[in-house]
Amino acid sequence: AYVTSFLLDAQQQGFAVPTSLLEPALANLQQSWQQETPQLEERYPLAENAVQMDLAVRAYSAYVLAKAHKLTLNALRAFTDKTVNQMELGLPLVQLGLALTLQGDAARGDELIQRGLGLPRKADLYLGDYGSVLRDRTMMLYQLLLAEQTIPALSVHLEYILRDIHENKYLSTQEQALVFLLGQLLEKQAKAPWQAQLV
Repeated sequence: AYVTSFLLDAQQQGFAVPTSLLEPALANLQQSWQQETPQLEERYPLAENAVQMDLAVRAYSAYVLAKAHKLTLNALRAFTDKTVNQMELGLPLVQLGLALTLQGDAARGDELIQRGLGLPRKADLYLGDYGSVLRDRTMMLYQLLLAEQTIPALSVHLEYILRDIHENKYLSTQEQALVFLLGQLLEKQAKAPWQAQLV
C-alpha cells in the first residue's frame, strides 16, 4: 500500500507514472482489501495486538484506494460500520475518515477524523509497523493537509511534534521522511498566494 500511495502522490504532483505500474498495484490492493485476513497472529507475528494491526492495514488500504477512486462508497460504509468501533488507534480512524470524505461522505468522514486526532498512539504499543507517537501524528497531519482538510488546533499538534523531535535523539526512517514531507507541505502552503475582496 505504501508503494501504491507513493505512485498516486507522484502522479498527483505531475510526474508521469506508467499505467503498467499503477493499475496492477491498485488491483492487487483492491483484492487484498476485500478479503478477510485469516489467522491474524500468523500474518502479524510481531504485533502485540494483531487485530489492531490488521485494522490499521485495511484502513490505510481504504485511504489509498479512495485516493484513486477505486472503492465504492457503499463498500466503504459497510467496512466502516463493521470495524470502526473496534479501532483503538487514531491514525487508522483518520485514514478511514479521509477515505469516506474522498468518496463523498464528508460528514461521517469528519466525525472519524476528529475522533482520530484526539486519540494519540500509546507510546508502549508495538505493532511491528515501525510506528510511533511521532510517526502517527506526523502522518495524520501530512495526509490531512495533502487532502486540503482543515485541522483544528493545528499549532497544538505541531507543538507536540516539535516536542517529540526534541525529546528523541534518534528518529526512524519513517519519522524522518514524514517530518520532512510535513515541513515541505507546510512551507508550500505558507507561500501559496491568497486573495481578498473588499466590499
